[in-house]
Amino acid sequence: MKDIKKTYDDFPYKSKPFANSSIYKLESIATLLGLSPAPVNNARVLEIGCSFGGNLIMSAISNPESEFIGIDISETQINLGKKLIKDMKIKNLKLMQLDISHATQELGKFDYVISHGVYSWVPDDVKNAILGGGRKLLTDNGIMYVSYNTYPGWKYKDIIRDLMVYSSKNETSDIARLEKSKHMLKSYVEYINALPDGSMRKNGFSSVMLENAKNIADSYENFYILHEYLETFNDPCYFYEFVERAKNQDLEYLIDASMTPTYITCIDDLPQNSRPNERIQKEQYGDFLSNRAFRSSVLTTSKNASSITEALNGTFKKTDIDKLYFFGKFDITDNYIEDRNKAVKYQTTYEWIAQEFNLNYPNSLNSAYFLEKYPQKENEIYEALMKFICYGSINFTNIELKALAYKPNETRIKQNYENYIKYFSKESDPVIAMATALNLLVGEMTAQDARFALMFDGKNSIDDIVLAVKKFLKTGKQRFTRTKSDGTTVVVTDQAEIEATCTDYVLGLEQKLRNAYYFEAI
Repeated sequence: MKDIKKTYDDFPYKSKPFANSSIYKLESIATLLGLSPAPVNNARVLEIGCSFGGNLIMSAISNPESEFIGIDISETQINLGKKLIKDMKIKNLKLMQLDISHATQELGKFDYVISHGVYSWVPDDVKNAILGGGRKLLTDNGIMYVSYNTYPGWKYKDIIRDLMVYSSKNETSDIARLEKSKHMLKSYVEYINALPDGSMRKNGFSSVMLENAKNIADSYENFYILHEYLETFNDPCYFYEFVERAKNQDLEYLIDASMTPTYITCIDDLPQNSRPNERIQKEQYGDFLSNRAFRSSVLTTSKNASSITEALNGTFKKTDIDKLYFFGKFDITDNYIEDRNKAVKYQTTYEWIAQEFNLNYPNSLNSAYFLEKYPQKENEIYEALMKFICYGSINFTNIELKALAYKPNETRIKQNYENYIKYFSKESDPVIAMATALNLLVGEMTAQDARFALMFDGKNSIDDIVLAVKKFLKTGKQRFTRTKSDGTTVVVTDQAEIEATCTDYVLGLEQKLRNAYYFEAI
């Protein structure tokens, strides 16, 4: 673990929020399955491998009565994370430099235990500590989240990793290892691309593997490459192996947080006599059929899971669905309806409900809304909602979400978000990413964008903010560009176009903040 600690101290991992590990997501999944999870506004939450705290910060800000603790072995990441939390004046989030192997009951019990991006990158004894220690610190009805790399999808990535490790094995510094292995990957890609199309040698290389090698060499950030492909440990496993190891620690697998690995298994495409019946087998065969490389498993105690057998097999109670709120967007064509993930296509018979989601987005809707508006379609409503849930086409939470538009003297940036936004206004290269309370990424937000975002304070009008943008443009520190029909970009210099562009910029920023639920009523 000393080597792992050193690489994370020397090359800190950017602390992005992950929506699937959000306590809102975990609470709503447990609710859907018929469990009684702790409400997120009054819960204790532990994250194992918290980095700078970026996966916890917005949850803590949004739930001041809950308590959040993050632990990590990297002193560098913990110390900077503590500074961020202090500057943001967050009182209910504490970061500690601590190895999970040394965690004790003194930490107390937690309603939610999260470990994202750690399990596959540590030795077996630490894997057991994550699951075993997590279980000991989990309340009896608590929910645990663990993500990890999986086979068979990581098999072809193992080849790339092996090539990178082998080609850089004589280098003594991490920077040199990165440069050497990336250079080798570029040569590898060039060699394969130069082979004659259709030749046996070229056919022996997977196009997916080739694309992965190209992305590593040209696109991925260095901290990601180092920790994902050059770390001492990267130990993927098969899904069923993870489930067995969790069961040995009195943890029961419930569902994948992204939903689709649990419900889109493709086993219906197998011959009838080859289709498995048991749910773990179904998901494992699904991983083989989809070449899955990553999972986000939701767990609970064996005792807590024993009461929801039907739900674990995909039969949800209407009364549990009724407790949730849903939001999402769909592309509607004459021939089919497709979710925005481009993952699933539905028959046009679902157009009416897809249209409702589109018209109300990003506001959330519940079953009561549909039942009141379409009382004659009760069965169709629940059928559609269950499909959309299982296929990952809509998000769902236990709380109603309303995206308020900005109106001076009526709405403003949420006051408890101000210090969070100020951090981004001061950083050209932030170590965390801006997110919603649900850990959904807000999208690109430059330091200057964040400064203007703070002007939506309930006092300034849209015209006031536009005027501020125009003044800033005169300093020469920011320019607007537009894309021409030939794909090239040019700086906007025409005064009339600058005027229109400033207005469009401010309105676009307002829309981004609105869609992230950043405004509150005054």
